[in-house]
Amino acid sequence: MFRHTPIQSIFTIALTALIVLGTSLNSAQADITAQQVNTAIEKGVKFLRGQQKEDGSYPDFAAPNGTVLFPNGVTSLTTLALLNCGYDGQDQTVSKALKYIRSAPASGTTYVVSLQLMVFCQAEPQKDKLHIKRLAEWLVGTQTESGGWGYLEQSVSSDPSNSQFALLALYEAERQGILIPNSTWNKAEQYWTSRQTANGGWNYDSKFGVKPTISMTCAGVASLMVTRGKAGKEKNRFTNGQVNCCGDPPERDAIDRGMIWLGRNIKVGATASSSAYYYQMYCIERVGRLTGTRFIGNTDWYRMGCEHIVGLQDQLRGSWRGSLSHGESNPMIASSFALLFLAKGRRPIAISKLAYGEEQQGNQHPQDLQNLVMQTEKRWDMYLTWQTLELEISNLSDLMESPVLFLSGKGPLSWTPKHRELIKQYVNQGGFLFVENACGDVQFDQEFRRAMAELFPDSQLTPLPPDHAIWFADQNIPPEFIGKLHGIQSCCRTSIVYASIDLGCYWELYNPRPDSGIPDNIQQDIRDRLAIGTNVLTYATNRQLKEKLERPQVTFDTTNTTSVLRKTLQIPKISHLGGSNDAPNALNNLLASLQKEAGIRVSAGTQVISLTDTLERYPVLFLHGRRTFQWSVAERQALKTFVGNGGFIFGDSICASPQFTESFRREMRIIFPEQVLRRLPSDHEMFTNDFGGFDVGKITLRSPATQMDGQRIQARESSVTPHVDGIILNGRLAVAFSPFDLSCALENQNSLECKGYLQKDAAKLGTNIVIYALQQ
Repeated sequence: MFRHTPIQSIFTIALTALIVLGTSLNSAQADITAQQVNTAIEKGVKFLRGQQKEDGSYPDFAAPNGTVLFPNGVTSLTTLALLNCGYDGQDQTVSKALKYIRSAPASGTTYVVSLQLMVFCQAEPQKDKLHIKRLAEWLVGTQTESGGWGYLEQSVSSDPSNSQFALLALYEAERQGILIPNSTWNKAEQYWTSRQTANGGWNYDSKFGVKPTISMTCAGVASLMVTRGKAGKEKNRFTNGQVNCCGDPPERDAIDRGMIWLGRNIKVGATASSSAYYYQMYCIERVGRLTGTRFIGNTDWYRMGCEHIVGLQDQLRGSWRGSLSHGESNPMIASSFALLFLAKGRRPIAISKLAYGEEQQGNQHPQDLQNLVMQTEKRWDMYLTWQTLELEISNLSDLMESPVLFLSGKGPLSWTPKHRELIKQYVNQGGFLFVENACGDVQFDQEFRRAMAELFPDSQLTPLPPDHAIWFADQNIPPEFIGKLHGIQSCCRTSIVYASIDLGCYWELYNPRPDSGIPDNIQQDIRDRLAIGTNVLTYATNRQLKEKLERPQVTFDTTNTTSVLRKTLQIPKISHLGGSNDAPNALNNLLASLQKEAGIRVSAGTQVISLTDTLERYPVLFLHGRRTFQWSVAERQALKTFVGNGGFIFGDSICASPQFTESFRREMRIIFPEQVLRRLPSDHEMFTNDFGGFDVGKITLRSPATQMDGQRIQARESSVTPHVDGIILNGRLAVAFSPFDLSCALENQNSLECKGYLQKDAAKLGTNIVIYALQQ
């Protein structure tokens, strides 16, 4: 047995490799981390702060002859960058800049007016409503006959660079309630579609033969994303006052052709000497974010872009500097564009759309998630993003970067065996699947239900009960929708939600303009279905999202548990009738933590064994559950013998189940009548890092969500000392049991309904318990 044997002498084989996860051909395996990006942003912000003048302005950019170009433009651009880095109007630097911009004379240039308008919309929009209205009216009034914008108020001709900034600013103004005329959006859309080249790109000069550029093609795609749905085109989606969700998808030819051109030509690794490099990267960020695209062609644009931009930062000053022949020779301009790329691109992913099959099924309504995420941002008061994943070229790690996968189903469910296994593993690893039956398609309904029954035979797809948290997680959903959402339970929460009604079609139709032409009853239906979407996201994530660049932790491949390496730690689960495998990946994740943090070589895969099996080969036995159970006399004796010979019992109650907790305590009283299962003191050495573990003297306990009258549901979190009950036998700790959940947290689930520790704390506490057990 392993009793009294130091862990270092037991496991002397160094860790050779973690389980190698398959990587998709398109995944960039750059070493850049979220922490590196955050550090680069902090350094860049510090540089910009240091350049601000006493009056709140920044030095203007001047031509070689000394002529000031775009007065107040640098001040507006740097302020926009600071705002997007997370600093608001209460920040001293931002506050001084806002005060200066408010009092500055009218600019008269499209670039500066657009930047100022975006600043006011983002900083303190209610306070600056009049400024927003004035600047928006200026842009509307200076649009040229061609539908674009030029440099100056009196410009007759236009160019795509000024035009994209004007559209971005008007887009933000309309989000703040300023009604932009339909004619403005229509003319702008015509401007961009007419300038697209035959090969799908855009250039700065529309003269025949001028090659498209990356930055101008990004401008074209982003501008059409802005104008789409802004010009009252929703009216043709109604028939006799009813929504027609089952027609052909909206026209996207110009956008799709632009994305194809970008996929063939995109470059994120240019040097700082490239003309307008940082401006170009900001354009790429905008396209990736607005289209919900992670890969442009084969390029993971944000991850690879971060790697290059962070590498180009001046480590001493914290600034960036571009081409000497361009405005980016000014480090404030280059640094602002670099920060806009890094900061806006790092917005956490709330949801991803699954596209599959040769015809990219699952994307019936291209603008659905864009509108859903926009509304969720308002409800959560935080910036979010979304993306589209192609199931054919994605692996499990790709899927796990999204807390929620959305599938819009119509027609046959053409999933290959590989697709099915990916979906199963994604859900088992803690992911959340959100599915709609677009157009009430009978074939999809039948095939999806059959697929779920095959993939999750132990759980049934059943209607969500009226008291399910999804009905009130963020907003109260009208009772007429009850019975139209179904779910599959996994561990402590519902992990699959299936809507038998259209959702995405209504999300795509969202248009709050009073002249949208959408009947009032349908507007209400749109709002209700958006609320369903936001509630599902709230329930699935508890509003806790990962950093954009955080690589997801994927547990061991559990499909092959027959091969066991010598001199590896094996911890099996104890079988019982109280839900002994209700959190199937919890122990796998704990083993991964042990391997990563303690350097212990562990056996891949989890074995579920009976207490009547041979137990002597294991130093630790693990059990968890969520229902009542009872062992036989023989099983109790086997466990008593195992512990008496130096073995260790480690358990937790899934979702703090009172039934399982009481059953465990009863069994311990029967097996060890002379010992008492009591709470370990808060200063117990197992909660320290004295033996190679973590300091877990204070960890975060999440209590089940409750809803106050008129308030959205929110789980309560509190800093506590760990609650671990133990049995001391012959001077050593022989049993450790957490009455609060560890297992669902270890499965990467942020359940609103589960009382237990946060994932990172559950992993640390579990690691401490095992390491301590092995070193006694």
